[in-house]
Amino acid sequence: MKIWIKVFLAILVFGIAVNVFDRLRESYNKEIRSPDHKPGVLEGLTGKTAVDQYLAIQEKSDTFNLPALKTAFMMFFAQQGRYPANLEELERSGDVNSDLTRDQYGNRYVMKMTQNVLILSSAGKDKIRGTTDDIEHHLKL
Repeated sequence: MKIWIKVFLAILVFGIAVNVFDRLRESYNKEIRSPDHKPGVLEGLTGKTAVDQYLAIQEKSDTFNLPALKTAFMMFFAQQGRYPANLEELERSGDVNSDLTRDQYGNRYVMKMTQNVLILSSAGKDKIRGTTDDIEHHLKL
């Protein structure tokens, strides 16, 4: 008779463990589901927050108007015979407003010139340089 009680208790403990495992698995799956409630392969590998951060950065990256800034640099070069030393000098010339010298989060771009290539970089959404959300644009002059 005692063996039947042990078997019953073992089955009961096993059933409880399976139930707990299923609930944990379901709560994890809810965290990594896409808006259509289907888990995506990429989301399962990297985690929902990393995917959301990447998509937010990718979505915003095309809002910068590089052709307008290139035109402003060319106008400055035509008027002064040289490129501006920094973006503040370009703003002071009146050829461009602060919308083109700042990113969509209000951070001022830092300008670096290398052999006819202008590199503009900003701190991005978190306003801290050297993190994954930093923004960088390359403009060939």
